[in-house]
Amino acid sequence: MKLHKTTGARGFHLGYIVDDTIRTVTSPEQPFVEVDTIDINDDEAYTSSSTHFGRGFKSDNKAVWDLLKINLIGLPSYNHISRYDVKSDGRQAWISLRQFYEGEDFIERTRETAFSRLTSTFYKGETSKFDFEKYINVHKTAHRMLQDCNFNNGSGLNDATKIQHFKSGIRPKAGLEVALTTSRSNPTYRGFDYLVSFLSAEVDQKKIRGQQVASSTNRRVSSAKPTPNHDKSVESCVVDGKRVYRKSHPKKEFRSLTKSQREAVINMHKDHRAHSHER
Repeated sequence: MKLHKTTGARGFHLGYIVDDTIRTVTSPEQPFVEVDTIDINDDEAYTSSSTHFGRGFKSDNKAVWDLLKINLIGLPSYNHISRYDVKSDGRQAWISLRQFYEGEDFIERTRETAFSRLTSTFYKGETSKFDFEKYINVHKTAHRMLQDCNFNNGSGLNDATKIQHFKSGIRPKAGLEVALTTSRSNPTYRGFDYLVSFLSAEVDQKKIRGQQVASSTNRRVSSAKPTPNHDKSVESCVVDGKRVYRKSHPKKEFRSLTKSQREAVINMHKDHRAHSHER
């Protein structure tokens, strides 16, 4: 895009330098091909027909090299084109980059990487390091990679195959078996995006329910404070969500307890002494 917006020495954009259309005329010794009419407003004609030799070409070729060098020097990709620095050969540098990043070897590596991610990534439930959203992104990235490497003539995977890989990676530990069973019997979820939306809602609902249960449990534990008339045989109790014991606490440990927890420990000691005197 940048080359097509940059005007070269010949008076038109530099996109023709990297165009891979085969030229009929490749040197000044060959006779030029005459045409009846030329549309000077047709950018495509300049891109695919302008010759790759001559003074203007050399100037434009160097301009393309300068752009590549400025943008890539210091990056790993510059290692693939550094040999063209002596001649400032922008066209050959571009061809080398395409061979490495878009050639058969690159396409094969991309395809293998994409399928590896689809078959070796698993969702076992929400964790701080890997949640359902990240699981979805792994699959969508793999789908795009397969399209980029022209898998299935550029169409990538069909929805049925996408869904097969997606479901296979969801482990029973994730707790989505009921939702997966529901999706199998509902034609609506035979589209990948519809299935992802449905399962995402199920995951969100599980998180909300889990938070509600955790909150309810915490409230019950925090309310379990000792009373003055508790059983004298009790040697520990739960206060503010923590179990405290009737024992001698180191000063630092005792200070780390909450006020209610410290009072509970003191009360347990008092009750124990009172009980011992009675015996």
